[in-house]
Amino acid sequence: MAIDVKSAPTLRQIADRSWMEQASCRGVNTDRWFLAKPPKYVRRHIERVCSSCPVTRLCLSYALVNNDEFGAWGGYMVSELQPLRRRIASGETLSSILHVGVPEAGLRLGVDAA
Repeated sequence: MAIDVKSAPTLRQIADRSWMEQASCRGVNTDRWFLAKPPKYVRRHIERVCSSCPVTRLCLSYALVNNDEFGAWGGYMVSELQPLRRRIASGETLSSILHVGVPEAGLRLGVDAA
């Protein structure tokens, strides 16, 4: 499945889950990614792996749409997703939250900005 990084993923792309085969964390031991409060070195590992991932936005979208409660998704710990979920609940679009079309937007999506 081709992923267009310039647009927000569709619900079909998110639900398909075949994108997971392209994830940078595939084959990485992610057991510690599911700790309630991972140590800083685990957090740095997550950021390093996710920063080069070709499906980061899709992964984050998956966690937001499915209200996932465990692990790390799109470079975020689940505990960090609450502000993004509040923005969606208030009517903000997924495209806006993902900074689609903003080339200088990095992995961190301004969680504290809301």
